[in-house]
Amino acid sequence: MNAYHTLDDLELARLVGQERDHAAFTEIYKRHWQAMFIFANSILKNEDEASDTVQEIFSILWKRTAEIDIGTSLRAYLYTVTRHQALRAIRRNNQWDAYAAELARGYHPGMESAVDDTTFRELCTLLDAEVAALPPRMREIFLKSRHEGLSHRQIAEELGITEDSSRTMLHRALNILRAKLHPFLSLFLFLLK
Repeated sequence: MNAYHTLDDLELARLVGQERDHAAFTEIYKRHWQAMFIFANSILKNEDEASDTVQEIFSILWKRTAEIDIGTSLRAYLYTVTRHQALRAIRRNNQWDAYAAELARGYHPGMESAVDDTTFRELCTLLDAEVAALPPRMREIFLKSRHEGLSHRQIAEELGITEDSSRTMLHRALNILRAKLHPFLSLFLFLLK
């Protein structure tokens, strides 16, 4: 009988992924469920939704351990997946605007030193989600302008549209993103200094 409690997380994940070892999975679950629940609940502010979110991430872990890249830390992987699943739950339940407003309320001028990489990544995740929700052509124009640095003329030539269409679509995309991310604008500007 293996002493699962003496194995590190990555060894347990290997056993789950390669051997479908239920006892190894149970050990991972016992080690990390509570921390993931607390983290999910801090985002969702709802214990039932937090519990469902954590159950979902452990279900994913059981089903897909062999095919996912956990990296060097199972704990870090679980936190990342929990955050993404919690944000999906917020979006699915149409609570996105309330979540954005609450996160922005937590920002106070003068707290610059308290803003860390995690907060910045979370804000980037929100922006990425809103960009992904744009209509396909609008998203394509936005990405070509902002990520690839193309001019309206270059975008128009590449997509076979007029410069005015490119300009109009980008303007609309920016208006949509401003409206969705309004509570964050000052925080984004501060973090991007």
